[in-house]
Amino acid sequence: MDKGSAKTTHVIPKQFTDFYSPFLEAAFSADKLEGKTKTMFLEEVDAATFGIFVHWLYTQKIETSSGTVFDFPSQLELGKLWMLAQRFKIPRSQNEIMTILKVRGLSFIQANISKEFLEFAYSRDGEDNPLKRFAVDSVLANFQTHNLNETMKMIPEKMLRDFGRELATLNLGKVQGEGFGGRTLGRSLSYYDVNIESD
Repeated sequence: MDKGSAKTTHVIPKQFTDFYSPFLEAAFSADKLEGKTKTMFLEEVDAATFGIFVHWLYTQKIETSSGTVFDFPSQLELGKLWMLAQRFKIPRSQNEIMTILKVRGLSFIQANISKEFLEFAYSRDGEDNPLKRFAVDSVLANFQTHNLNETMKMIPEKMLRDFGRELATLNLGKVQGEGFGGRTLGRSLSYYDVNIESD
């Protein structure tokens, strides 16, 4: 992992990686470099995100720490962690992250929605996923007609189509200045969940 130009190393018992991640279990059991060396290089994963992931492996808690104080990660950190859990095929962790995002994110006022989070959620091309749906909903939940200009400045270009499509489904006949978040906030958490398959 890169931390600026320096690399960090984490030593994790194989029992943890095998138990929680089918991806890591397969990688470390294969007849390839990772399986032979029991080492994986994650150049595109930042050290802080991986540190949160390692903490989750040991404690089953999604939190950051500075000294002895524990807190929830930021929206952006949670987004990165969700993508890492997707890569490692850990839907349970993805769903826990989504719970935190919904509880914290959909209750934020517009000014507190992280533009960096929205950009990250849409930084990967490809199919729809719960993180992208959440990004759209987190803006819609706080969207008001009087802050259209501010909202449009926050939205990454790749997100505009999805945002427009969801906005078109809302009842635009509401009183000006009233938020349109009722439908969005009323969605069940399972709307954002990843299916968990068991053997």
